[in-house]
Amino acid sequence: MVILFCSLYGISDEWHQSFVVGRSSDVLDWLADTSGAVLASFLLMRFSAQWLLLKPFVWQR
Repeated sequence: MVILFCSLYGISDEWHQSFVVGRSSDVLDWLADTSGAVLASFLLMRFSAQWLLLKPFVWQR
């Protein structure tokens, strides 16, 4: 759901940039936005799950 929201926000950002003088709309920029959302979501899920698994051991010391 977060990735979809970020992707739609990227599309709207590119659409708005097409109306600004000196800016241009580019599909590759939208792909970079979406790829960043995918990577950030993956890393957050990966490391938050790892942190939650290690948390009980950290508090026992």
